[in-house]
Amino acid sequence: MKVNYRLFVGLAIFYAIMTFVYYYVGGEPLGISCLLLSSLLAAMVGFYLWFTNKRIGTTLPEDNFEG
Repeated sequence: MKVNYRLFVGLAIFYAIMTFVYYYVGGEPLGISCLLLSSLLAAMVGFYLWFTNKRIGTTLPEDNFEG
């Protein structure tokens, strides 16, 4: 799950950066709100995966390098 939550947190950061770029370029309000909501959704999924990984407390098979 480590790769999963890192992926979604990375997507949230990417969408947030693209939101600011799109805002400063002069994008339309609907596009700005869609990018912002996409960023928040990716952050929410990333937080859920991080929290679940923290509560499990063990190494999952997909995170084991010797598996």
